[in-house]
Amino acid sequence: MLTLIGFEALAIAIPFMGSSSATSLFMSVLEYMVLAYSINLLTGFTGYVDFGHVVFFGIGAYATAVMVQSFHALGVNPYVFSIAGGLMASLFALILGAPILKIRGAYFAIATLGVSEAVSVIISNTPALGGSYGMPLAAYVKYDLTSAYLSMWILLLAAMAVTLYVANSKFGYGLRAIREDEDAAEVMGVNTRLYKVAAYVLSAFFAGVAGGIFGIVTAYIDTGGYFSVSKTVEMLVAMMLGGYGTLLGPLIGGFVLSLLEYTTVVYIANLHLLVFGVILILLVLFLPEGIVGVLRRRTRLVG
Repeated sequence: MLTLIGFEALAIAIPFMGSSSATSLFMSVLEYMVLAYSINLLTGFTGYVDFGHVVFFGIGAYATAVMVQSFHALGVNPYVFSIAGGLMASLFALILGAPILKIRGAYFAIATLGVSEAVSVIISNTPALGGSYGMPLAAYVKYDLTSAYLSMWILLLAAMAVTLYVANSKFGYGLRAIREDEDAAEVMGVNTRLYKVAAYVLSAFFAGVAGGIFGIVTAYIDTGGYFSVSKTVEMLVAMMLGGYGTLLGPLIGGFVLSLLEYTTVVYIANLHLLVFGVILILLVLFLPEGIVGVLRRRTRLVG
């Protein structure tokens, strides 16, 4: 716990140390962590692997952009509108969740990937949303990396608080029961349909807000960058690397993976996605419980 508090204290101090490059790097670290927590609320707790989770990131970004363009004259801090992006992503998850969460296993993963691609194509052909050219926001917002960083930091704290609550609540135990054996959980009285949809909606909210914050700070949104399958892969790898279904797993995994991506992009830019794919395969084969799982086993052995 002291280590966690120390990390948070260091994280909030980064933008006030005067280095914009360090702030930009740690902004990316926080984004990885938030998205890992987001997908962890669904995949980590229920076992439903969502290969289209990036759709919520993209919907949140586009919804936020529309709000910024429509209400920028009010003088409101634009990052407030990212909450609307999260709510729009949650609404989409609520509508989609009931039918799609009836599917299990690989079929669910494929279906979510198809939904993400379909939404991307629809937005690309909608002139009101910029079509294939995207939505520039530079005329509506000022570049403010510190505000973006603090917004993402607050979102990370919220994601951690929600994960802590879920992990220690009846709701969380129900989700774990679904992960272990959904049919048995239903027989034992768990409302599996309601629990799965609730987890889906909750996970979508954090991804949507993160997409809104990132869209504002970059001041440009397009389907290529905000509906990329590679971003979903990054979320999954970060979650699995740290430890799925845990409180600290997404934090550790997001931190390690973001630094790894920074290193690979700098030195082997053309192969960084290949590196991520290899990491995912190795995690599934040799480290299924992630870093947190290894630490737990060693702690029990020492005890």
